[in-house]
Amino acid sequence: MRIARSLGIALVAVLLAVATPSSAQAQERWAVTEFALGTTCAVLNLVYGPVKVVYALLGGTTGVAAWALTGGDREIGRTLIQPALRGDYVIVPDHLTLDEPLEFFGRDPLRSGSRW
Repeated sequence: MRIARSLGIALVAVLLAVATPSSAQAQERWAVTEFALGTTCAVLNLVYGPVKVVYALLGGTTGVAAWALTGGDREIGRTLIQPALRGDYVIVPDHLTLDEPLEFFGRDPLRSGSRW
């Protein structure tokens, strides 16, 4: 019930940001847009964050078990652990505006050329 109400509030905030009258000042539109993005991020993170944490815990556990069962084969452990533990744990406004990609499955920095 609480999540449904939060989603409803976020939807109204997004609609307000989109439906701002064209005669409104740019500064007011910016504030409404920022509010809508922030609210939407907060609501989405209620679901995304716990799902990512559970995925990371299960992937890390599976990776450690696979590493142990293969006699310490680092490549097997890395293949399972890297995507699980890396990636984004929180959705930020840049993800919603598509200025930055949202990565649920993380990449190996040695193979992707990433700075992280």
